[in-house]
Amino acid sequence: MITITSPENGAKFNLMSDIQLEFLATDRTNAVVEELDWMHLEVKTNKDETTPRRIPFVWEPAVKGVLQVSKSADFTDALTFEGEGGCTVDNLHGNTTYFARVVAGDEVSDAITFSTADAFATFFRVDGALNVRDCGGRVTEDGRRIKQGLIYRGSELNSHLNVTEEGLKTLREVLKIKTVLDLRNPEAEDIQNPYGGEYVQISCAAYGDYMQKHTANKKLFEFLSDENNYPVYFHCWGGADRTGTLAFMLGALLGEKYDNLVDDYELTSLTRYGGRSRNSKLYHTLLDKLNCFVGDTVNEKVESFMLYSGVTPEQITKIREIFLQD
Repeated sequence: MITITSPENGAKFNLMSDIQLEFLATDRTNAVVEELDWMHLEVKTNKDETTPRRIPFVWEPAVKGVLQVSKSADFTDALTFEGEGGCTVDNLHGNTTYFARVVAGDEVSDAITFSTADAFATFFRVDGALNVRDCGGRVTEDGRRIKQGLIYRGSELNSHLNVTEEGLKTLREVLKIKTVLDLRNPEAEDIQNPYGGEYVQISCAAYGDYMQKHTANKKLFEFLSDENNYPVYFHCWGGADRTGTLAFMLGALLGEKYDNLVDDYELTSLTRYGGRSRNSKLYHTLLDKLNCFVGDTVNEKVESFMLYSGVTPEQITKIREIFLQD
């Protein structure tokens, strides 16, 4: 009989890597800043640290088999991982209980359960892309959790970076992306959509320039208020600046704590395209523009900007209904 020997039943895992956890624990309030040109990104390092921790599984006897991992006890919609006596598992969501079993021919092991910790950010390994992570999972100022599995941020899928067939499979079968939202322009005018599903291009700028050209914001949040578009994968070039600005705006509108918004923005420093910092001039152009709007908090100022740009109160309510758990 096949038996899963590791992990033990009921084990719990943090999906963030040691480097990611160490980065979040570091005091970055006085970090030295290298100013960047977000329209002309430069590769600063070939090492990318925006991938999830892998969870090792072992079974006996050490036969070839398929490990099935599912959120359901009946193993519907299971992720599958092949191995001989074991394999590694990744691309799971945080704060979730999973069921696992091994299938080898006609034999099926007893199922075990394991869970993932309530991580600050959940990264995903999408071959050929960088900095892919779920925008959900965190808790807002009023104690509501942002739903996971609805919207993912990341790098471009073609041009300077090119997603592989394996990466496309992850987008389709693991993240189940329905719509790709491309924020690039003008550098993507002649680029075809490699994903094959729904494709929407709404070009925008980053930081203060994003707010200066606020018609793009209106189009973006009209798109986000339509629940038929989800799950969504949105990207620019490096998944850093335009993508980071939109993620900041969405998180603020949903009620995320300001410190969390900053940490999420700065996590992009772990990718190849250089550091992102709350101390940069670029980041402060965003705050300076926000300070022109009514509100005591960043969340209130973002909502004021939304209304100013033409996003309706009904659309704001709908976005919160889509994303926020009771």
